[in-house]
Amino acid sequence: MKFNLPYFGPVTVELPYFAGGLVGTLVVLGGLGYWMWGTAPTTIAGGECKQKEEFTVTAEDYSKGDPKAPITI
Repeated sequence: MKFNLPYFGPVTVELPYFAGGLVGTLVVLGGLGYWMWGTAPTTIAGGECKQKEEFTVTAEDYSKGDPKAPITI
């Protein structure tokens, strides 16, 4: 096949190499498209998430700031 490319002039490529390059490019682009948009979200852990009824903070837990502050978060 002969292509006339601007700024480069005529370029000759044999058909099997052109077809192989085209198929390879389509496979790579299809794989990237499937990886980016085609995969479903996965779950890390199987099972149910259950809400705790109560949560207590002890003195051993991590804290930051003045313990005598009027407002704590």
